[in-house]
Amino acid sequence: MLENIREDLVTIWQTCLEVVEEGEFDELTHLSNTTIHNSSIYGDELSISAAVIVYSLHKIAQRRQLNVGQIIEHITKLMQDLSAEKDIEYKKHQKQFFEYIQGVDSRFKLYIDQVLEQAKVKKGWKVYDHGISMGASANLLGVSQWELMNYVGNTVVTGTIKTDVKSRLAYTRRLFF
Repeated sequence: MLENIREDLVTIWQTCLEVVEEGEFDELTHLSNTTIHNSSIYGDELSISAAVIVYSLHKIAQRRQLNVGQIIEHITKLMQDLSAEKDIEYKKHQKQFFEYIQGVDSRFKLYIDQVLEQAKVKKGWKVYDHGISMGASANLLGVSQWELMNYVGNTVVTGTIKTDVKSRLAYTRRLFF
C-alpha cells in the first residue's frame, strides 16, 4: 500500500471513530463527501472501499440503525492494521466490515453504486476543470453530460472570482480601456 493512501485512510478512520464516539452522526455526511473525493483522486480499491463504508455508515445513521459498539470495534481493527502495516489483515477486516453493514442494511449494494457514481462525476469535474470540454469529460468517465453539468453548476471554484466590487470593476475597465 502506498504511504499517502495509508495516511489518508488513517485520517479517515480516526475522524470516523471520533464522530461515532461523540455521537455526531451528522458529521458523517461531510466525512463521506471528503472520503468520496479522496477515493476519486487515488482510485485504488482500499480508498473506494473506505468511501463506501463511510457513506454506508452515514446512510445507516440517518435511519438510527447504528450499533455504536460494533462500529467502534470494526474501525479500531482497521486502524490497528494500518498502524502495524498489516495490509492483508486490513483487507480481511474491511471485508468483515462490509459483511456487517450488509447484514444491517439491505441497501448496501445501492450505496456501492452511489459512491462509485459520485466519484466518477467528481473526477469528470476535475477533467473539465483542466480545460477538456464538458462532453469529452463526461464521455471519458462514462457519466452523462447532465450529471456532470449538475455537479459543475453546484461546485464553487475557490480563488477564481474576486468578491471585492471595486477590484472587479477595475478589472472590467482594464479590459475595455
